[in-house]
Amino acid sequence: MAKINTTVLGAGNMGTALAQILALRGHRAALWDYESRTVEVIARTGKNERFLPGVKLSKNIVPEASMERAVENAALVIVACASPYVRQTVRKLAQCLIPSPGLRPPSPRGRGEGEGRRLVIAHVVKGLEAKTNLTMHEVVQSELPAALRRRVVTISGPSIAKELVRGVPTAVVAASQDKKARELVRDVFTSSTFKVAVSADWKGVGICGGLKNVYAIALGMCDGYTRKTTKGYRWSDTKYHEIGLPMNMKAFMFTLAVAEMEQVVVALGGKAITVHGLAGVGDLVVTGLGDGRNRALGERICKEGHCKFVWQKSSQTHEGVAATKVFFDLARRKKVKAPLLNLVCRVLYRGADPCKEIKKFFADTAL
Repeated sequence: MAKINTTVLGAGNMGTALAQILALRGHRAALWDYESRTVEVIARTGKNERFLPGVKLSKNIVPEASMERAVENAALVIVACASPYVRQTVRKLAQCLIPSPGLRPPSPRGRGEGEGRRLVIAHVVKGLEAKTNLTMHEVVQSELPAALRRRVVTISGPSIAKELVRGVPTAVVAASQDKKARELVRDVFTSSTFKVAVSADWKGVGICGGLKNVYAIALGMCDGYTRKTTKGYRWSDTKYHEIGLPMNMKAFMFTLAVAEMEQVVVALGGKAITVHGLAGVGDLVVTGLGDGRNRALGERICKEGHCKFVWQKSSQTHEGVAATKVFFDLARRKKVKAPLLNLVCRVLYRGADPCKEIKKFFADTAL
């Protein structure tokens, strides 16, 4: 496709990785971040050692300290900040789209409706917004002018930033109400090592992106299960169970997680087919079986036999912790039976013994 001007808002690992992919495809990629220091370092060194150490960034990446300049004349803007900052970032973006002296921001109007390109706003942020329980797609829409809301695109799926920049073959999904918007994202990114599927089920894709973190905690608990913390609920005395529950149990839990995810997603307005695609099963493989933070959290909970450390102020924030309570409440409200959600919720919010819960879960689950 023709080369276009793009903008990435957020210079973390994923934001920088996406800017690099766009730049290597020949597109101009403006890169903005709230931390001006990060932008200055990238401009001076051509690297982002804090988030993507060792990666030499393309000259097509243009670090911008001003969001107004960053989005000027862009045809595609990608929001890649942390989930708690999505609303304020998009609110600031919306203000930048209002013409001001000396600037010619991108017009939200389509071709034939006036000057400017047909602007598309995408985001790669997963999870639900605290308090509102809105998907990130809905949060972005709520802060944009009405003319742009249908052109919001959710990009999700199994994508690790450090693998992306190494050219490791990766596939994600772009979901939007607007066919042309999701197809633009697909065409802009698609290469021999990066594929983008398209979907109209933005709701299901967004729900999967938050829900898979909860199931990743559950899968991590299998890795941390030990005889030491079972307190009378011992299974086999083999050496394997001293260090965790191997793949048989994880495969069992993974299978049930997918089935449960489908029920929750459909109850909340998404489509079952989405769960069995890149945004659901695909992302759960990476998050629940890889080196993700939420899986590691579940492992530590079982190794220590409790989750008290989760609530310490110095503890690292894990997306799956807040998501557990949100999805537990939503599932209950929709009268969806979700035993895995219940398991993780009991451990995190009711102080239940994690290894006892795993033992009970397996014993009580009917096939």
